[in-house]
Amino acid sequence: MKAILVDDDALSLDLLVNLCEQSPQIDIRGTFSDSKEALAFAKENPVELVLCDIEMPNLNGIELSVALRRIYPKVVIGFTTAHEDYVLDALDKSVDFYMMKPYSVDRVNHLIENAYFLSKRTENIVQATLIGSFTLCYKGQILKARNAKARELMALCLDHRGGIVTKEEAIDKLWPGREFNDNTKKLLNKAVNYIKDYMENRGIINFFYSTRAGCYINTEMVQCDYYDYLQKYGFDRVPVGYLEEFDWASKNY
Repeated sequence: MKAILVDDDALSLDLLVNLCEQSPQIDIRGTFSDSKEALAFAKENPVELVLCDIEMPNLNGIELSVALRRIYPKVVIGFTTAHEDYVLDALDKSVDFYMMKPYSVDRVNHLIENAYFLSKRTENIVQATLIGSFTLCYKGQILKARNAKARELMALCLDHRGGIVTKEEAIDKLWPGREFNDNTKKLLNKAVNYIKDYMENRGIINFFYSTRAGCYINTEMVQCDYYDYLQKYGFDRVPVGYLEEFDWASKNY
């Protein structure tokens, strides 16, 4: 795991570095006594694990973790602290775990094991690219659906960010100009069933759902460049090239 360690106490930081260096699972990419410098580094260098003291000058550990989540939503974050009073606030910020000081070999080893298993959660995540050419990847493999309408339906579901795509809307977007009737419902059902079978055959579960009303995706199972863009720039901006191959995407804005 590509890691950065952050602590303004030099002795604590040195000890943490020495203990982490004993683990083959940790690849220390940087150590920082200033959390703002750590954030600047992370903006330019991908990180998978951050171990940070909570009580830091200027930008405290909680503020740093919030900023890092905006850049890397799946990053594993662990807090180190000598003050139990901070722990509940830290957990409220969706931090993955914490470790009380003083450090020990057993505590650090336990922390690293937890971090390693948490980092594996991304292996079962579908990677979605919506800015530019629409692509889906799973475990390093591009998902190439041969059914064009099923592919477009998946893009539409991702566009809704977990919200349900009603059958009426799906037919209107995928088959513009066609009436909402039994024939178009059959076309939609064919696309839905194709997605279900396609995902199931590749071991991708809990990702795509369909109901009587429509269909949707589980956003907890996807890492998407468009979602990251919205977190960074807000909902009032649309990236250039967003789902450019689908007419309905440009008409939404």
